[in-house]
Amino acid sequence: MDESARKPIAERFFEKYFSKLIIGAELQPGKWKPFAYLFIAAGIVYGGFMIWGALQLSPPTAQEEWFPKAHMYTDMIGRLTGMCVLVNYRSPVCVY
Repeated sequence: MDESARKPIAERFFEKYFSKLIIGAELQPGKWKPFAYLFIAAGIVYGGFMIWGALQLSPPTAQEEWFPKAHMYTDMIGRLTGMCVLVNYRSPVCVY
């Protein structure tokens, strides 16, 4: 059995077709490779778009609510955070 027939389909595709599309059929230095330059340009454009999108983000204006207002966890956290006073670094005083 041929060694290339045992390779997965994706590996055969990249080895036989895609790599030749990118680097050209013959490896010649200085050869014009339009698809390689197209992929580089597409990567730069996509990277620029992603940076622009990241710069559009802003911090949240309100706290996220993970549970409904009537949930027991929300009630417990509200009680604990509203009734504790930090006396010093190691000993908070909480009134229940």
